[in-house]
Amino acid sequence: MKKNLLSIILIFASAFNLIIAQNDARISGKVLDPDGIALPFANVLLNASIDSTLVKVEVSDDEGNFTFFNIAAGEYFVSMSYVGMLDYNGSTFAVRQGEKKTLDDIQISDYGEELDEVTVTAKRPMIEVQADKLVFNIEGSINAAGNNALELLRKSPGVVLDNNENITLMGKSGVRVYINDRPSRLGADDLAIYLQSLDGNQIEAIEIITNPGARYEAEGNAGIINIRLKKNKNFGTNGSISTNGSLGIDTLQADHPKFGANLSLNHRNKFINVFGSYGYYNGQSFNFERLTRTNNGNTFDQAFNTERENLNHNYKLGLDYFINEKQTLGFLFNGNSSTDLEESDNTTDIDQFLQGVLFKEELVSSALGNNENNNFDINLNYQFKGTSGNVWNLDADYGTYRSNGSNDYNNQIFDRENLQLKSNLDNDDVRDRVIDIYSLKLDYENKVGKGKLGLGFKTALVSTENSFDFHEGEAPNRILVDTSSNDFTYDENVNAVYVTYDTPLNQKWSGQFGLRVENSITRGELIALQESDNDLVERNFTDYFPNIGFSYQHDQKNQFQFSYGRRIDRPNYQNLNPFVYYINEYSFATGDPFLRPQYTHNVQVSHTFAYRFNTTLKFSHTRDLNTRFTDLNPDIVNEDGVVIGEIFTWRNLQTQRHYSLNFSAPFTPKEWWNTYTNISLYRLENEGDYGDGKIVDIQANAANIYMQHTFTLPKDFTLEFSGWANTPAIWGGNFETRSMWSVNAGIQKKLFNGNGTLKVGIDDIFQTSFWRAESTFGELFTEGFGGWDSRRVKASFNYNFGNEKVKSRRRSTGLEDEKKRTD
Repeated sequence: MKKNLLSIILIFASAFNLIIAQNDARISGKVLDPDGIALPFANVLLNASIDSTLVKVEVSDDEGNFTFFNIAAGEYFVSMSYVGMLDYNGSTFAVRQGEKKTLDDIQISDYGEELDEVTVTAKRPMIEVQADKLVFNIEGSINAAGNNALELLRKSPGVVLDNNENITLMGKSGVRVYINDRPSRLGADDLAIYLQSLDGNQIEAIEIITNPGARYEAEGNAGIINIRLKKNKNFGTNGSISTNGSLGIDTLQADHPKFGANLSLNHRNKFINVFGSYGYYNGQSFNFERLTRTNNGNTFDQAFNTERENLNHNYKLGLDYFINEKQTLGFLFNGNSSTDLEESDNTTDIDQFLQGVLFKEELVSSALGNNENNNFDINLNYQFKGTSGNVWNLDADYGTYRSNGSNDYNNQIFDRENLQLKSNLDNDDVRDRVIDIYSLKLDYENKVGKGKLGLGFKTALVSTENSFDFHEGEAPNRILVDTSSNDFTYDENVNAVYVTYDTPLNQKWSGQFGLRVENSITRGELIALQESDNDLVERNFTDYFPNIGFSYQHDQKNQFQFSYGRRIDRPNYQNLNPFVYYINEYSFATGDPFLRPQYTHNVQVSHTFAYRFNTTLKFSHTRDLNTRFTDLNPDIVNEDGVVIGEIFTWRNLQTQRHYSLNFSAPFTPKEWWNTYTNISLYRLENEGDYGDGKIVDIQANAANIYMQHTFTLPKDFTLEFSGWANTPAIWGGNFETRSMWSVNAGIQKKLFNGNGTLKVGIDDIFQTSFWRAESTFGELFTEGFGGWDSRRVKASFNYNFGNEKVKSRRRSTGLEDEKKRTD
């Protein structure tokens, strides 16, 4: 694998050098004013058509002439601005290697001239590499067809999801997920259910921010993934309707259909923007796990098969009211309701020694789960933009998350030699969870000196209530088990203030400085039917999170950035919950109310070449990493007093060091061929000592590679291939994982004069995205592998209707500002 990776890097480096060597073309032109007279001192910008990034800037001379030298072969367009006149954006043109191209004269218009109706069309690139983030534009991806948000995260550069849908970014856990720039408060399981209900046609882009500034909340030591949902920006009444479906063609388990539909409507004029959407999703899925654990000479070989069916409804309603050129009021309501049915079968072959004699047993377990979620959040927003550059932004939010569910279990133990039934046990659990979140946030920006000053505060109140009742016996006469039934409440109040200042230091250097201060007051209480020693955990602490960054513009093509930031990750609410969840007679899962927040120092250096090729070197040091372990359960012992039970729990890993090198490169080898490559090389070092020989001292050098190729074909067809590969790495605290990879393909056809889009594709063509892992923790050794119905054929259709034209008629700058607010 290392040789293959080295070959890929060498080939890519050779292609990169070839592209640099081709910067010898020349582009010339002339600018005229509305009367046809040469226009001197106009700012003329050359932009790459693939992603609209700036390539070069020139100023027209006394005769209105301009020339761009040393231009690489490719596709471009020219834009221009001049005080008192309308901005100009030209059409796309191609430049060959060594060509001396002369453009037609550019004649611009003044504000007094009324323009006819203008249709503006733009094509976003698949991947945008920006100074502070990487943007994966879903609208530009054929392979987004028939995928939900969770599946699209698997395809995002540098992002990996494990078998429990936990997210890592460039090998680091602790990623914070935002929806429309607002942090999600859901735990891993609930977040996975919500993301599964978000169809790819509802998503505009996924933003990957590896080192956020002080304005962002301090949580997320690995960075932030912001899922930006679509919002129509056109005037008039318009909308879109889409459907999608997929079918598993897994060799292990076939079918499991998924279907989704979405309707979006929007009406906008000079004063209001009203928008709404409804999404429906009904899907089946399958996953499997094979786990073998060994301790004290006893072996438990477990096989899990789980089938799920999800029914989800998503709805959104929003209003922007433009009071005047400076003030805007906004309202947004988001809701989601879902039903999750889960049926699992678990077979465990047990080999254990009792008084020196080997006994062979088989545990056959089945579980039927039913879970319902009802979530919604409301946002009220007020924004003021002053003429002097000052901006006030006030957000008031309320969110509520309701979840209730139950599981019915049956466990039978057989003698494997004569298949005799030795025991039969039925039980169930009933779970209810309520989370209420209130927050108020104020942000202020203004020009101070040569730079921009930012100030803000936020207060958030979170209240969670959890109940868990466990019953044993035959239905309907089951008995409540006091020792396993609890109520758990957790309350949190976080108050934060921040200050930022961005300023140019000279012609080449600029600086970004920030400090965020957060005070956290938390209270977790376990109210058990049977007395408990750890029933109350209270904390009150204040933290400081500095952030500093410098940018250096070496020349027109080379830009360098340096940044440092300190981050925190508070434990998820469910990870603090000490309920002991039943899996089977020998396996349980629980949280830890004493789980401490984790703190991370991030140092990052980046280089951007030609506004698109990005290289980032990063180092992170994390203390008290929140991570999951598989450990022996001392409450489950055999007749010899030997521990034979296991428990999945959360603990603080003392230290994690993370080194990474990331390279991103979007480019166009041919005018009909666009590619994007992302290579992440990283090293992880985990260390911890939990006593009794339970030592974690593990290191891994790993890589993640993502590549996409898009081909423009005749008759409005587009073909796309994409794939990713992960080398062996580390998962959680001490699991060593094996390599895995996937290849996807899709084709797109534009219909109905470009208003309709049909996409057809297939995921994981070679069915290779299975995981394998192993760990050693004290006397417990665990190894396993698993997967899901990842090979699927899929299709989607989207149709846009209504007014899709932007009218330009004496628009004021105030309205331009209001438009930016809807982005």
